[in-house]
Amino acid sequence: MSSKMVPLSVRISQEDAAYIAGLHVDGARTPSEKIRALIAEARQREYEAHEFAAVLRFVQAMLSPSVNKIRELERAHRMHSELISRLSEWLPATIAAIATVQAEQSSDAEMLLGFEAELAGRVMLLMESMLQLGVTANAPCYTSGLISQRIAPIAELVKMVESKTFKEGESDE
Repeated sequence: MSSKMVPLSVRISQEDAAYIAGLHVDGARTPSEKIRALIAEARQREYEAHEFAAVLRFVQAMLSPSVNKIRELERAHRMHSELISRLSEWLPATIAAIATVQAEQSSDAEMLLGFEAELAGRVMLLMESMLQLGVTANAPCYTSGLISQRIAPIAELVKMVESKTFKEGESDE
């Protein structure tokens, strides 16, 4: 970045000015410093938009206040939801996978096939993780029967898929 500063004059609403004044940015005190920091942050996000790890960190940082608040409430009320914990882990990585595929400059069908397989794998991992919570009648969730109550329809769908797959396999022979 060039070290020469260029003056820039903009008109913003009173609400935006109040927002900038109240904004806490490390190492920035004045409105000019805060705006420069915001521009640098936007530039960095744009630069890292194609990197899975960078997007993952960004999504985790975006969700972190909510996840931390949930954990604080859980601690205060001596509660825990493994469903929320597992989903909070799974979701950022899945969003990062979707967001970074846009950076691929390829319209190659193989890339699309690979991406679909990656997402299918992620979804299957989530499904397995949720089904693990249903192994016992009392899952480690706020509502202990939450998962087990929903297993029957899923099990029925799995049987239907297995039956269809088996029949298709017989017809291929």
